Amino acid sequence: MKNFQGKVVVITGAGSGIGRALALQLAEKGAFLALNDYKAESLEQTLNLLPPGHEKYIAADFDVSDREQMKGFAQVVINKFGVVDMLINNAGVALRQNPFEEVEMENFDRLHEINFGGVVNGCHAFLPHLQARPEAALVNVASVLSFGGLMRSSAYVSSKFAVYGFTQCLIQENLGSGLQVHSVHPAGVKTNISSNSLNPQKSFDEVAKRVYRLSPEFAAKKIIRGIQRKKSRILIGRDAYLLDLITRLSPIGGASLLNNFMRNTRNAKDKVRAEDPTFRKNS
Repeated sequence: MKNFQGKVVVITGAGSGIGRALALQLAEKGAFLALNDYKAESLEQTLNLLPPGHEKYIAADFDVSDREQMKGFAQVVINKFGVVDMLINNAGVALRQNPFEEVEMENFDRLHEINFGGVVNGCHAFLPHLQARPEAALVNVASVLSFGGLMRSSAYVSSKFAVYGFTQCLIQENLGSGLQVHSVHPAGVKTNISSNSLNPQKSFDEVAKRVYRLSPEFAAKKIIRGIQRKKSRILIGRDAYLLDLITRLSPIGGASLLNNFMRNTRNAKDKVRAEDPTFRKNS
């Protein structure tokens, strides 16, 4: 899909971060938008940032893990626009890092309901409409962490592995059709996913600068370019390309390099905690 003028695009998690950046950039390219976020206030802020022409946009605040709500949203979009040309399953949450045995299983299950279940629900509701179009795109946002395991992040990583594997299945099922299926693998994009964690932790600016360097606008631009070039996998950031390469060459060794980097990051955080009495234990 090279031209977005007049195309109907559905974006989940459009209240901030990559979802908002995608909405703004696609609106500038002439797309009609159907936006979702579970925070009504954030969604309203996105709508207020869009170019004039509110008849081209609709929005619905609901939890993507609710299958019936997603089905209802699909019907609202069809009633409004008649067709759907692209779906971007972007909504997701995080979970504070802990060893698996310390993770509360309610949080583990809830994260999967949103990160993976939300993608499944979006695809199930919109896929028939996409397949009915002569040209369409399905975009599922996974993560660079769907390439390798990261210690203390079993819930998040496993949810993103599931998104990647699920998307690979849909790619195979739609080969040769007018539907192009993409998985997106961002690395280090500055979004609100940490503050939107199921068990939020205090922000840590100095550490975040080492890990989250890319802007949502940069990520959105890369995603749009990947869609235009029909790339099945859209990697964002040098770290994504590096981790993809090293885990292909050595799945365990490559993931170990990532874990060593994250261990150094945690050590830096511990040092700041020791030196700064205002840096809380639960940060």
